[in-house]
Amino acid sequence: VFGQSLGLSSQEVSKIIGIRIPGIDFSSRITDKRMIKDIHRTIKGYWYSYYYSVSRLGERFVSRDLCIIKEINDDGFIDCEIIDNYFHYVGVCFPIKGKLYFFLEKDKLFNEIIVYTTNLPDRTPPILNGVILCLSGGVDDMSSYPCASKTTFRYIGKKEEIPDLFNIGELSIDDYMRKNMPAYLIPEKDTEPENIEVYKTINNHIGENAVPFALRML
Repeated sequence: VFGQSLGLSSQEVSKIIGIRIPGIDFSSRITDKRMIKDIHRTIKGYWYSYYYSVSRLGERFVSRDLCIIKEINDDGFIDCEIIDNYFHYVGVCFPIKGKLYFFLEKDKLFNEIIVYTTNLPDRTPPILNGVILCLSGGVDDMSSYPCASKTTFRYIGKKEEIPDLFNIGELSIDDYMRKNMPAYLIPEKDTEPENIEVYKTINNHIGENAVPFALRML
């Protein structure tokens, strides 16, 4: 806690005190440094993530969040952030057998963990399609419920490319992206061809005779 109050990361605190900080790891996680660097080179930067909102009531919305995929940390995980319309999540992503897994927790409140499983992109511009597991708020003031939704990530660009894509003015790149990228979209009122394709990709409909009878990204 003292280290965090000084703005130090867990890895930095671990180096200073000489004691490895315990955490969750997975035997199936790809740890080959060259492979991790190749994957990181493809996915590093800013992304839109889309999924049908699990918390907005009364009308169907799509939540467009900002995902920032950052650097490889000392433990071989890739640091990342998700910023939605209300909250900020921090965590890591890592590859396992052709899939990319994200584990993030809600910053400051620490009352929610979200998990994404997506494909592992092998080309540019990369696209990630998968499923998000999270909690639904908005039902009432005291309750939240486990939810799953199809999701797709669409690549925006690397940090150095952002000033050529957006008029960021006097803001820093991170501040501009955090302020302007998260949004709620209304599919029924949207005519943008790219967004319409996104809505088809994240459709959560499960057919009456579907086998297996489950939400899955094909």
